[in-house]
Amino acid sequence: MIVCFVQHLCRQGRSAVQVTFDLDIFIVDCLDRVSAGDITRDGAVIPVDLKTRITGRLHLRLANIGRMSDLKSSKLRK
Repeated sequence: MIVCFVQHLCRQGRSAVQVTFDLDIFIVDCLDRVSAGDITRDGAVIPVDLKTRITGRLHLRLANIGRMSDLKSSKLRK
């Protein structure tokens, strides 16, 4: 799952903005599972030990490129 805050991509009158994220990619392994007596009400098995490993990095660059709004045309649309 990647969570990016779009507030960094608001141009606020600028012609373009960009934001760069360096994200860790990881794997979660369930090493042990509990006995059948410790199953939750919905039938899920509760993992006893979780192990996470970082497997790499994702370099993500997002941009918002637009054009300056024309004040005359925006007034006509209203």
